[in-house]
Amino acid sequence: SPTSRAGVQALLQAPQRDSVRQAQVLIEGPDHRTRRLDLTLVPLLDGGVPVGYAGSAVDVTDLAQSQAQLQAQLAFNASMIESNPLPVVVRDTSNRYLRVNHAWEAFTGRSRNHVIGTLASVAHPPEHAAVHEQKDQELLQRGQGEIRYEAKIFRADGALRDIYVTKALIADADGRPVAILAAFMDISEIREAERMTRLARDTAVAASVAKTEFIANVSHELRTPLQSILGFSEIGARRAEAQVRLAAMFG
Repeated sequence: SPTSRAGVQALLQAPQRDSVRQAQVLIEGPDHRTRRLDLTLVPLLDGGVPVGYAGSAVDVTDLAQSQAQLQAQLAFNASMIESNPLPVVVRDTSNRYLRVNHAWEAFTGRSRNHVIGTLASVAHPPEHAAVHEQKDQELLQRGQGEIRYEAKIFRADGALRDIYVTKALIADADGRPVAILAAFMDISEIREAERMTRLARDTAVAASVAKTEFIANVSHELRTPLQSILGFSEIGARRAEAQVRLAAMFG
């Protein structure tokens, strides 16, 4: 390929002390497809003067394509993690940070430059770290799948927040766990709304019970004096039948 000719020329004109020379070049194959080759050359010297070259070429076209696809996939995965609005963190099986995204940095107020390679448990109070480590061990024992749970974490401003955590295992080519991917959602507002709803319900129930008890007590306390008043009024009304105004008063 014309794009490789300068590289090949430099390969042939390298200093004689460079006994083994390597380069990667492009050629057009018999099927008119461009192929990528790894060249390795050794100059053949006669009295210190090169009289020829011995070498070999390995077709690495498919390998290069696979590497390019892998790099594209890795770049896509990295972009997905970084652009995720939820805080995302990747830790190895020893609980050390391997990767965090921008949302995680913003939520925790900690820079990735300060946490990558450090133990995740150091960033949490012991009672909070114990919950996460227990769930990690449970997930590792399963060897696959995901796990979800609720926990608490301190935000960058020092506020203690309720979070909903989702964790998944990352395995190598042999299926052995090598890392844990975790993402979490701040559900503090949801839990606070639930707490307020329960409080309002409990308050309403208590008020209803108090109202019922009050009415029952009032009814009981009024029954005796009311009976006396009614009896007195009936007797008075009968005795005052001849006196219209007095009967009206008793009525």
